[in-house]
Amino acid sequence: MVPYALHEGDPLDMFKINEYSARIREEFANGGLFEGLIEKHLTKNKHYLKMLYTPDDKKADKDEAADKANLEALNSALSDAEKDLILRETQELKNYQEKPQDHNVLPSLTLSDIPKQIEFTDAETRMLGNVKVKFYDQPTNGISYVRIKANIKNLPAHLRLFTPMFAEMLSDVGTKNYKYDVFNNKMLNCTSGLSVNIDRYSNSTDHEDLLDRSESMLVSTGFLDRNIDSAFECL
Repeated sequence: MVPYALHEGDPLDMFKINEYSARIREEFANGGLFEGLIEKHLTKNKHYLKMLYTPDDKKADKDEAADKANLEALNSALSDAEKDLILRETQELKNYQEKPQDHNVLPSLTLSDIPKQIEFTDAETRMLGNVKVKFYDQPTNGISYVRIKANIKNLPAHLRLFTPMFAEMLSDVGTKNYKYDVFNNKMLNCTSGLSVNIDRYSNSTDHEDLLDRSESMLVSTGFLDRNIDSAFECL
């Protein structure tokens, strides 16, 4: 749907399967489907390029003669000592490649290396205005990651239909001040790009209560610490 929307097309065209199927059947029944396409794009298409090839029945002999001449020139240019060195190194390489490798030098992981207890990451919760924010202090080598979660559980039904399209297109649309390609370049200059997903999970322990679930839209990105101001400007 994104290419349709970005190039002034109808993003709902891909859902008009019945309409297009009926039109194809009608054109096929009237004999104007494949015949019309062949006539338009092949038989009456004046835009073409004609290429003529003449086979060379002596090409294989020419290639073989060229290879032979190259080998003879190389053989003449090498001294006996250089030839012996090439043969010796070739044999040493062959012996090394055929030698059984010592697998003990490879890093390995056993069950004893995996901790049995789950390690939980401590989070610091703060309020920024009316928004609850959790901070996780981790060694990320100067890179910060942000996940913004918006609750859409109570989104009206007539808008819920468009959430997959909205999530797919949000990272590829422009803004009030920037076209989509300009904004995309601006975003990539200071972040790793924008990732948008719909997250659904149940709040109930009863598997039969499928209606008790939460839905959120997740907007994620990462950026170098020095780009924090530019990244949040884009967000």
